[in-house]
Amino acid sequence: MVTILTGAFPNKHYEVAPYVTLVGLGAQMTGGLGINKDVWDALSDDVRQVLTELGDAYTVAHAQEVEARYQSFLSQLPDVGSTVTELPAAEVDAWAKTMPNLAAEWVEANADDGAEEVLAAYMAKVREAGIDPRIDWAGQ
Repeated sequence: MVTILTGAFPNKHYEVAPYVTLVGLGAQMTGGLGINKDVWDALSDDVRQVLTELGDAYTVAHAQEVEARYQSFLSQLPDVGSTVTELPAAEVDAWAKTMPNLAAEWVEANADDGAEEVLAAYMAKVREAGIDPRIDWAGQ
């Protein structure tokens, strides 16, 4: 099964799937805050202001919490009888090269809404963070 460790460990997936192969599929998202426009518009100005002001701090705190849980759960896997291995980088790269360019499909489907600019900005932020992406979605 392909799963997110921060969800799989608390649910004890290791009991039925004790062999864990780390493949580095990318960022994990196990929570967040999203509000649709109708709900957002119905909030008071004060609430919208607080949510906007705290958005960046919440994002950082949430990312730190997810990373801490990931590291904690990963370190506990051997203690619960799991065998943990890593897929060799060459295999991950070969796998990545077989993926369809979903980002290009998304950009094409949302071209009128600025999708190309959003993707370019995202990839720029990835590089600014010092990450060398396995796939350059904006450059394919």
